[in-house]
Amino acid sequence: MESSYNKRHEAKVGLRVSGKRVVIWLCIGTFASLGLGFLELAVAGFLQVFFKTLGLMNIEGQEFSFLERFQPTPLELGLVLIAIGFLKAIGQFTEKLASNLVQSIFNARLRLLALYEMLLMPEGKYVSIAKVNLRIGELFPKAAGFTGLFLKTICSGIQTISILCFMFYVQWQLTLVGFFGALTLGLTSKWLNRRINILAWHMPKEQAIILRGIERISRNWLFVKILRIGPTEFRKLSQNVLRYAALSVRIKDYQGVALAVPPFLGILLLMLIIVVGMQYLVVPTMTLLTFLYLFLRFIQHLGQISVDLSALLETYPNFRPVIEFYQEVSSRDTEKVVKLADHISIFGSIKGVISFDGLPSVKAERPILPGAGAARAPVITLAGVTFSYTGRNEDAVISNVNINVKSGEQFGIIGKSGSGKSTLLAIILGVLKPQSGAVKIDDGNPEAFIGRDDVYIGYVGAEPFLIEGTIRDNLRYGLSLVKSDAEYYAALDKARLLQTIEEKTGSLDFRINENGDGLSAGQKQRLALARALLSDPQLLVLDEATANLDRETEAEIAETILQLKKLTTVIIVSHRPGIIKYADTIYDFEKLSEGV
Repeated sequence: MESSYNKRHEAKVGLRVSGKRVVIWLCIGTFASLGLGFLELAVAGFLQVFFKTLGLMNIEGQEFSFLERFQPTPLELGLVLIAIGFLKAIGQFTEKLASNLVQSIFNARLRLLALYEMLLMPEGKYVSIAKVNLRIGELFPKAAGFTGLFLKTICSGIQTISILCFMFYVQWQLTLVGFFGALTLGLTSKWLNRRINILAWHMPKEQAIILRGIERISRNWLFVKILRIGPTEFRKLSQNVLRYAALSVRIKDYQGVALAVPPFLGILLLMLIIVVGMQYLVVPTMTLLTFLYLFLRFIQHLGQISVDLSALLETYPNFRPVIEFYQEVSSRDTEKVVKLADHISIFGSIKGVISFDGLPSVKAERPILPGAGAARAPVITLAGVTFSYTGRNEDAVISNVNINVKSGEQFGIIGKSGSGKSTLLAIILGVLKPQSGAVKIDDGNPEAFIGRDDVYIGYVGAEPFLIEGTIRDNLRYGLSLVKSDAEYYAALDKARLLQTIEEKTGSLDFRINENGDGLSAGQKQRLALARALLSDPQLLVLDEATANLDRETEAEIAETILQLKKLTTVIIVSHRPGIIKYADTIYDFEKLSEGV
């Protein structure tokens, strides 16, 4: 009973994920398959009329009653055949179009939800790179494939049932013989599909292990090299890679058997039906030929259903996590997000004007608010803050933290990799929500402070975020301020990058790509720092910002940051002492204590 409820619940949520347009195309594909089923009857009737009209065989037998008065000429017969072929082509095209559109829209809606979770979701939530890669590269495509296969299976099932009904109409006794033979085929397919389903549940797990391992190593590759543990990690991950490949091969083997068995059993059944029809039931030749055509089409569709079912069972384990993902992120805004997929036309183009109304918007350009209208450097307070990614206090990464940063001070966070530095920063900025305790920026929650129109925040991370464009484009990216070239040069000078940029062709108009080709690692980092300083921020966040800089440049940057004293509250996350030499307060994860 519980399993039945879960399936119904998944179906309901699956329809919500799919959306109205996908459901409509599911119906269109279903009706197209029903029409194709009737066309099979039309082809069977055409064969009867064809043999009789052209006199190719001197046969007698029971014709379809609706064809008794139909006496076409050879030309009319040819036109009928062309009409049947045309209608069949239209039906097959519609069926395929519906399947592809359902799959593409479903995948697009899921990807839009993933973007919403990463970029727009108001609730603080950490999403690992491995999980994002698993969803985008594995779960979403296969879950979308599941929806396409689901429609394809329904269509094949409708055509199969239609043909079975026509077989009963033509010769019910032979149909019973074929039905019991098909039952044997069904039991064989059921056994094969059960094996496929068991194996398929292991594939997402192995893929997740592989992606997590690759992410872990990529983040700590230097550690792996120095300690010479590469061979150990290689052995672990290579076993997962081989297990994943072996599972894939075994599933494909079973699918190959599922594809090969129906034609073979179909031939055996065909021989049995011919023998029974001619020797025992003495079925008229015309009726037998008509029945044999319908039976061959029946077996063909039955074989296709067997293959589609095995593919469905292979992709179903990826469908369930997608349902859970949708329920996690579902809100009033998500429906507006996924509706963006409705702009995909049936011909593969983007139709209409894409509207983002109702979604969080980029702040319009605004001048700096001088004097009393501008916010001051904020006070930051953490009282009894505890945080755990699992939600359990015994797994707490941050436990009972108390911090007080005065307006315009520098606050340093230090500790080894994985100690919780980035987690504490995310909590301070309101990206993550603590299980207990309070985080205040100027006596309000972080979201309220960050959302104020008179607040400007600068951020520089370990990896410089650059865009394809000019130096000027990169400096003003993400800024809701009107700035002059003189101010751009001043910011570059503060970041110790002015001379480098002036030597480039075009200076501020020098073009770079997203990788920052044409600039060294340190120069890219200083460009990101110049952008952060450009807005004269009340709050400046440096998250391992000097990781790619030499000690001399780091010392110069520290002097620049010192000049912001009392004007800007600065949060510095670093494992290097040079950048935090002027910090007023330091939280050391290794010592679990405050104070310089």
